[in-house]
Amino acid sequence: MDLPYHIFLHRNARAEVALDAPWPGTPISGDPHTVTLNGYESEDGKRLMGIWESSPGVWKVDYKDWEYCHFLEGRCILTPKAASRSSSRPAMCS
Repeated sequence: MDLPYHIFLHRNARAEVALDAPWPGTPISGDPHTVTLNGYESEDGKRLMGIWESSPGVWKVDYKDWEYCHFLEGRCILTPKAASRSSSRPAMCS
């Protein structure tokens, strides 16, 4: 079987900065502001690669897609419906 291989190096990305770009989250606490740098999008729009930054805040988000995150700094606490919360931060990535 022939599999399509596609390698995209992040260092080759030419991302445009988007301040407070719309996304599927609703702020429920704080006054969060975001910076989004999308460096790659697949032809079908299903795969994105980039950097996302945010000031402190709490969001209600309904994810329908799989997502990989690598934390450079800060922290994130995820609380799925009817489940216990989990947290992530850079020290947990090494």
